[in-house]
Amino acid sequence: MNDTTARTAALLASRKAKLMGITQIDIALATGHSQAQVSRALAGLTSLRSKTFRDVCAYVNIRTAGKHRGTVVQNSELIDALVDVWDGTAEHSTALSCVIRSLATLNMRSTST
Repeated sequence: MNDTTARTAALLASRKAKLMGITQIDIALATGHSQAQVSRALAGLTSLRSKTFRDVCAYVNIRTAGKHRGTVVQNSELIDALVDVWDGTAEHSTALSCVIRSLATLNMRSTST
């Protein structure tokens, strides 16, 4: 991958993450890199062959592949599970969201082994 292609990949990953509401902190927690390292990787400012760069781009691409609000809403099993456990409060919504997002690290770990 040449520098231009790698920088383009980094900027695309950054744009995808923003569109999907994935924060640099989310990426840092999932990949084990610092938020500062994630920020540099998403700006294309890291060594473009670095583990950080590869991990960040891979994580964002895995998290955003083929997913959007419409496909989530159409997944009746997921919606039914949320209906079964959510108590209807904003606080519980936040807590459930944190739990669900924390599961993304399982996907990251299984793809990096």
